[in-house]
Amino acid sequence: MAYRVVLRRSALEDLNSIFTWVAAESGAAFAESYVRRIRNLCFSLNAFPNRGASRADLAPRVRTIVFERKAIIAYTVEEQEVQIVRVLHHGRDIHTAFTP
Repeated sequence: MAYRVVLRRSALEDLNSIFTWVAAESGAAFAESYVRRIRNLCFSLNAFPNRGASRADLAPRVRTIVFERKAIIAYTVEEQEVQIVRVLHHGRDIHTAFTP
């Protein structure tokens, strides 16, 4: 059974920020490839969404999965949908990102 994967606005904003930062450091071509790999991992959650670690300490039903030891993808699984909530590049405080 395949789940539908949706990137929330906050996750899309995170990806745009990551692209901008990586492009400034390593060039647009590398940034595009990097963000594409992150998105591929996000969309691969359609097959096995519960493989990430449960992170109820952040918010109810939140799970996280690590991308190349450099980013954390935070998401929820509800019925047949995986919602990507945040994509945080290394150095960002995940607890701050979930503080209202």
